[in-house]
Amino acid sequence: MKTDTIKSKTANNFKLAFFDLLGKESADDIGINDICQKAGYSKQTFYRYFEDKSDFIDRIINDEIIYYHEVIEETVRRQGGHLKTDEDIEKVRLATFRHVYNRRIYFQNLFYYPCFREFKFRFIEFLKWNDKLPIFMFANNSGENIDYLNYICTYFHYATIDYWINEGFAHSPEEIAELNCKTMKGINFITLNSMGLDYNNIHQGNRH
Repeated sequence: MKTDTIKSKTANNFKLAFFDLLGKESADDIGINDICQKAGYSKQTFYRYFEDKSDFIDRIINDEIIYYHEVIEETVRRQGGHLKTDEDIEKVRLATFRHVYNRRIYFQNLFYYPCFREFKFRFIEFLKWNDKLPIFMFANNSGENIDYLNYICTYFHYATIDYWINEGFAHSPEEIAELNCKTMKGINFITLNSMGLDYNNIHQGNRH
């Protein structure tokens, strides 16, 4: 196990150097020597943090997911571990979008370049199991319906970030969070009604 990259400024400099190089060359044409030269470090320093180039790319992907998870967990913790109101839910969503905005150079690269194609699958899988908002919104719903709603919420959340990146972050995190939450409520209202379920009873059930 190499030194934990997520807290390392040096490792992050390697990542930023790689992102800069990706704007000029394909990932296959970029070697470790190129990354080290761009970052201003020796290969010996690179190997303190990463096994090889494949491990380097893998850690870029994993570290961003870890960061994202920490934001969700910390925001929920600050609210006592329970999301009791729509405002509580919106605070968590806003925190995640602020995080994406603050680390937009990372997310732009992860969403755009083919060498990070694995990020999409890992990130969606992470959201499916760790994004608590659908669970808090519909805590009294049956397990089968929760799975379905969670699936919808997961892909919609990913699509929102993808849209935001493609528009060049033209909207603020606050605007995107508001749009995301309002649209999600509408989608869930329609979905539950199509199942013959009462959105208001289910949604309000976990507020007490």
